[in-house]
Amino acid sequence: MSFARLLARRQASAEAEPAIDHRKVLHDGLTVIHAIAKDAELRALVFAMAEDALGTCRDKVSEGFAAIVNAVGNHQMAQAVKAGRVDQKALQKWAGQQFRLSALEKEVDAFLQRTLDKNRQALEGHRDSPQALVPKSLMESILTPVFVPDVSRDALVTAQQTVLSTMETIKCLQEEPDTPDEQKQAAPAGLEKLEAMLALLQRRMALLHEPVETKMHAKISLRKSLDLPDSTVASMAYSGVSALNGAALKDIEKAVRKREANPTELGNYLLSNETWSTGMRLLHAQRFDKLQKVFEADPFYASLPPPDDDEHVVQTIKSR
Repeated sequence: MSFARLLARRQASAEAEPAIDHRKVLHDGLTVIHAIAKDAELRALVFAMAEDALGTCRDKVSEGFAAIVNAVGNHQMAQAVKAGRVDQKALQKWAGQQFRLSALEKEVDAFLQRTLDKNRQALEGHRDSPQALVPKSLMESILTPVFVPDVSRDALVTAQQTVLSTMETIKCLQEEPDTPDEQKQAAPAGLEKLEAMLALLQRRMALLHEPVETKMHAKISLRKSLDLPDSTVASMAYSGVSALNGAALKDIEKAVRKREANPTELGNYLLSNETWSTGMRLLHAQRFDKLQKVFEADPFYASLPPPDDDEHVVQTIKSR
């Protein structure tokens, strides 16, 4: 099954990473297996998540496995809440961790989009400033395919190969004795421009097709300071692919804290979380029952809301 293959791959990668306790990976895997054996709906969810996480990327396997462990943990928390085994302190801690994890993922997504927009602006700047050996027509042929929505990895690779090929051509011109002086003089600037474009294209590849490394980098770096769930990924193989630096990580941490300090955003999250809502109702049953009785005593409690259409408005006006 898909999860068994994912667990096997996660164990293999854990054994290759000294910072990871492979026994914990095995323990988490067994926890998942026991949980899905008892619940068909959870089993279907885990299998779908495992299928999505399987691939050639070791980091994607690690992140996918961590997401599954977190999903199972949330399922177990929901069961414990319904059974009355969770007090308010534990419920609030769990909800806070889940909120911060969700907020972090949103902030990383926003960072990736901003960085992608800046990347495009930089590439467009190169396109709009042609040189003798790097004409605008050449740059348009390179960049037009990479600006299409959902650009493929192959298209980005082709663009990089074209840049490298053009650089080799310019280097050959530099070495040819018959190359006109003006072309030899233009060669260094052309190579510099193409090198800059190549770096931007490589970064675009990482932003579009390897975002998992950036998300993992944020989770690993802010795991303790934000008190994220224990299941959050703790190490990665390819941190160099991440688009984040120290300053960006600090900004993300501040943004998550700001979201958490916003009573409206936090309140909306908690109210939309069925496990938290159920837990609060059970922990404060008397207060909720009293409030429910107040609602039921209202003469309009069982009434349906009036239809929201022009005919109803006209009838209401006429009746007055």
